[in-house]
Amino acid sequence: MTITNNKSVQPRPFSKQQLRKIFLDCDANKDGLLTKEEIKKAFNNLGAIIPGYRAWEGLKRADANKDGCVSSDELEGLIDYADKLQAWPALQHADANNDGCIDMEELRDLVAYAGGLGYKIK
Repeated sequence: MTITNNKSVQPRPFSKQQLRKIFLDCDANKDGLLTKEEIKKAFNNLGAIIPGYRAWEGLKRADANKDGCVSSDELEGLIDYADKLQAWPALQHADANNDGCIDMEELRDLVAYAGGLGYKIK
C-alpha cells in the first residue's frame, strides 16, 4: 500500500499476507508485540504520507486490551485497517476533476481501473 498524492502513480494493493509480513518485519526486538514506533515504521515503509498518524489510528483500532501495543492476537485488526487504506489512492485517482465527488463518468473510469487490478465487479 503506497499512499501518495501523485495521481499518476497507482500501485497494486498489497495482499493481507504481504501486509502481515511488513508489520512483523518491523517488530525490532521480535517480542511479538508491535509498539507505536514499530507500527509507524511499517506505515512509513508502506509509503504513508503521515505514518505517525496512521500508527496512532491503527493502534487505536487494533489494541483491544489497551496495553499500548498490538499483539499477535490483535494483528488482524491492524492489517484490516491498513488494507482498507489501500482504497484511498484509487478514489483520489477517480476524482479526475478534483471536486471531491465521483460523478458517473469518473465512476466508470474507477470500475475500469479496479478491473485492471484484477477485481471483479458484479
